[in-house]
Amino acid sequence: MSNIVDRPLFDPFFDPFIQVGNGFGLRKGKWAYMWYPKRKKDPEAAMLFDMEKDPKQFINLTNDPEHAGIVGKLHERLQVRIAMAGGDED
Repeated sequence: MSNIVDRPLFDPFFDPFIQVGNGFGLRKGKWAYMWYPKRKKDPEAAMLFDMEKDPKQFINLTNDPEHAGIVGKLHERLQVRIAMAGGDED
């Protein structure tokens, strides 16, 4: 059985996607990933949560080296979803 994060991008509607305020979010299996692009006054920011271990989203795993691969894959998938929704316009 393949890892859910490694599924190809052929079915982009498989991943729940949201846009809230200046940020974007993606759910993939047990992962919740949010990304806030750099704006005029705000730096770029991201958050990754393990929804099985941390359903209330207290522990941001984005800067944890053990999760760098997950962050990269989810960020790539999120960029595809943003582009499909019309892009990120300032």
